[in-house]
Amino acid sequence: MTGSRLSLRLAAVVIALACFAFITGCGGGGVGTPPPVLSAITSVSVTCFASSVGTGQTNQCSAMVQGTGSFSSAVNWSATAGSVSGAGLFTAPGAAGPATIKATSAADATKSGSAGVTVVTLQKAGFTYEGLTHVSWQSSEYNTAAGTSAQDGIAATGASWGGVLATWYMPTATSTTISTQSYTPSDAAVVAAIQEMHAKGLKVMLKPHVDVLDGTWRGAINPSDVNAWFASFTAFIVHYAQLAQTNGVEMLCFGTE
Repeated sequence: MTGSRLSLRLAAVVIALACFAFITGCGGGGVGTPPPVLSAITSVSVTCFASSVGTGQTNQCSAMVQGTGSFSSAVNWSATAGSVSGAGLFTAPGAAGPATIKATSAADATKSGSAGVTVVTLQKAGFTYEGLTHVSWQSSEYNTAAGTSAQDGIAATGASWGGVLATWYMPTATSTTISTQSYTPSDAAVVAAIQEMHAKGLKVMLKPHVDVLDGTWRGAINPSDVNAWFASFTAFIVHYAQLAQTNGVEMLCFGTE
């Protein structure tokens, strides 16, 4: 009887040790390595720099991929119109209309995002200028026989435009006043040139210039008082704007270099 009891006790100990080993070895109730987080793509979104783009122009788009684990952010791009590069640069087609730019996850083709862009036809501004400019640094040269001959010569080239130059001056590059000199074309001479060009069928561009008496390049003008300089410049340019308006000048062009 004693031997049987001892055998039962030994068997119970063996079973207990086996259960403990099973529990700790399999992580049940013990501290072990957590299971890995599985990689998965949860969403893809697309944004483009501009909501509209001209025909044939480009628009940079970008994709944001979100997910869990160590997921890949690579995407494949496509567009319903035009084309899009592997870096998301959309090139609009030659025709206006809507376009959808789409980014699809390279790791999970069921996850994608898109952005809509409107392709518009660009309206070209401007005009064709085919002409020559008549210049003078004398008070009355424009309305002399030689001046009239030069203006007629511009028209004879087949030009559609003729330019007339008038220059005022600053003493130095840092001066704050702009004024006429004895060799600035007079208003009467400028008007005569405008009228002669119009008579020959030319459109006229009036081009007031500012130069520096000491020879400094006009691109280096740097007035000591900018506000005072612009007040003087305003008086100068308004004078020619009024002259242009009164005489039907088609274009007033100011600013150079």
